[in-house]
Amino acid sequence: MCSECGTLTRATLPVDVHPSGYGVRVVALATVLSGLYRHSTRMVQSAMLDIFGISMSLGTVNKLRLEASNSVESAVEFDSNIRPELRSSWGG
Repeated sequence: MCSECGTLTRATLPVDVHPSGYGVRVVALATVLSGLYRHSTRMVQSAMLDIFGISMSLGTVNKLRLEASNSVESAVEFDSNIRPELRSSWGG
C-alpha cells in the first residue's frame, strides 16, 4: 500500500516465478509425500516445516497436489490412448 495515497497495487509475477510461490521441487515433494508415501495432508504440512522449514497451509498442500495432477494429466491421457496399441505390438 502506498504510504502517500493509500492505493493498493499488484504487479505481475516475473515469468520465472512459479504462480503458487513454490518451485517445482516443492510441488513435486508435496505430491510424492501425499501420493506415493500416502501421507495425510497434515503429515505433508508437518514434514515440509520440520525438515525444510517451509511453512504452508493445509489448503496449499491440496493446491500443490492438484497442480501436479493437472501438470501430468496430458501425459497420462496420452499413455492411456497408446497402451492398447503397444500391447498388440508386443503380442500382449
